[in-house]
Amino acid sequence: MFWAAPIQNYWNQIADDAVLAHHTDLSQASRLLADMDLSFADGAISFYDAKYHYDLWRPISAIREAASDGNPATIADPNWSPLATTPADPSYPGAHSVISSAGATVLSAFFGNHDDIAVTSEVLPGVVRHFDSYRDVAREAGLSRIFAGVHTRIDHDAGLRLGRSVADFVLDQNDR
Repeated sequence: MFWAAPIQNYWNQIADDAVLAHHTDLSQASRLLADMDLSFADGAISFYDAKYHYDLWRPISAIREAASDGNPATIADPNWSPLATTPADPSYPGAHSVISSAGATVLSAFFGNHDDIAVTSEVLPGVVRHFDSYRDVAREAGLSRIFAGVHTRIDHDAGLRLGRSVADFVLDQNDR
C-alpha cells in the first residue's frame, strides 16, 4: 500500500528533498527536475508502447485462467484476487519500475547513487521509509507491484531496464 499513489509523485518529492539536502543551485535543480520529468514522460510513452506491443496478461488473468494456458502443470484458481486493483492495460513492462528506475538513474547522475533518502507515502500518512540508495528505492517501488498482485517479476525486471535506458538517453542528449 505504501507505493499505491502515482509513482512520479514520490520521485518528485525525493528529488525536491535531494535538491535541498545538497544545497543545489537553481540552475542545477531546474536541470535535474527537467531531466527527471522528461525521463518520466518518455518512459511512459515507451512502456505504453511496449505494453500494447507485447500484450502480456496480468497475474489475475494468468492465475484465474491457468487451465487454458496450454501448460498441464498449471492449475487455475478462479477465485484469486490481487491486493490492489488491477489496471486495465497489459502487464509488461511494469510502469512503477520504469518510472522508478528513470528517477533513480537521473538522481544518481546528479548526486551519486548513495544518499540518505526518506520517502513518505500519500496513501499511508505518517509512514516514512528510509533508504541508502536511489536504486534501492526503485527496486522496492517496483517490487511492491508484484506483492500487490498486479505484476510479475519479468514485468519488474524489464521495467527497471527500460527506465534506466530512457533516463540514460535523456541525460546523454542533455549533455551536449
